Amino acid sequence: MSRPGRMNKRVRVDKAAELQTGSGEVQATFVKLTDRWAQIEDLAGREYFNAQQMTVAVSTRIRFRYFPELTEKMRIVYIPDSTKPLVGTLYDVQSVIHTDEGRRETIAMCNKSSVQGYKKEGARA
Repeated sequence: MSRPGRMNKRVRVDKAAELQTGSGEVQATFVKLTDRWAQIEDLAGREYFNAQQMTVAVSTRIRFRYFPELTEKMRIVYIPDSTKPLVGTLYDVQSVIHTDEGRRETIAMCNKSSVQGYKKEGARA
């Protein structure tokens, strides 16, 4: 069940979009859809080698009040310190669950990645 007091993180939800550059190329990017209150909970993590580099993967559950527009083609951005707007955490939405409790809650299962210097309204850094 959704408990408003636990939804204490302000997040931005971005949707995938294609923009045409000045040279006529089509570029995949993300644009802001909305800001919402959410509860963020890391569930599991693992480390593995990928291309001779240590990679960390974290599975995260993010709860919202009922949010029917949320899809797997979106990402969620959490910026904990508003004085450092280019330091935050990106969550790639893997699946979306709308609970059957009277349309009260939406759960996004995500993969987490910490990022510095990402573009606020553009492609990932």
